Amino acid sequence: MLLNDIISSMFPNTCLCCHKRLLPGERHVCLRCVAAMPRPMLQGDHHDNSLARRFWATFPIEGAATAFCYTPQDTVHSIIFRMKYWKPDADLCRYAGQLIAAEDLPSRILADGDLLLPVPITAARRKMRGFNQSEEICRGIREATGLPIVTDALLRHESAKSQATTARHQRMDNIGGFIAGDLTRLEHRHVVIIDDIITTGATVMECLHMLKDVPGIRISIVAFGLTQR
Repeated sequence: MLLNDIISSMFPNTCLCCHKRLLPGERHVCLRCVAAMPRPMLQGDHHDNSLARRFWATFPIEGAATAFCYTPQDTVHSIIFRMKYWKPDADLCRYAGQLIAAEDLPSRILADGDLLLPVPITAARRKMRGFNQSEEICRGIREATGLPIVTDALLRHESAKSQATTARHQRMDNIGGFIAGDLTRLEHRHVVIIDDIITTGATVMECLHMLKDVPGIRISIVAFGLTQR
């Protein structure tokens, strides 16, 4: 993994996954690697599938979808790792947003959405990374769909821990740390929550808890990656 990242940084016009030279029009990842990225096998449509059902007990969401499946050391893992950790890349996040908008189930949700709501991160993590990856993903989606982005409706406590470094059995207990901001723009709108990766769904569930009493709100969930349970 480290060697691959070093190669990609030395030769920025190569695919960050297979390291072959990118062709004109390709960006970050060659089309061959994008085509080979695993898609989730969700039973049902975007309204009723195994992912959407995870959240029904918290809020009757309109639908849920992710663009790709996440497995450690695969292509999707490499993209998310570069998006967030090793020389974090905001432009790669925006590219990921464009990939999301091109996938079938996510695109159906986005076509019915009114606005995008990125999952927030703490101010300290934003300072360290330089950006919120979910916000940058939203910007990529906005380039493809024109949907507006709301960034001041949900905020994150500084004490909130990263789900990526938390043991799976502890994640459901580590969902606090959200603060409601200006929720008025969400009233009577179809809000699409955007995240980079869904593991247990605990973070998204906490967002739903914060939003469920907003008058007339409809909510869907879209993410770049979904871990295999």
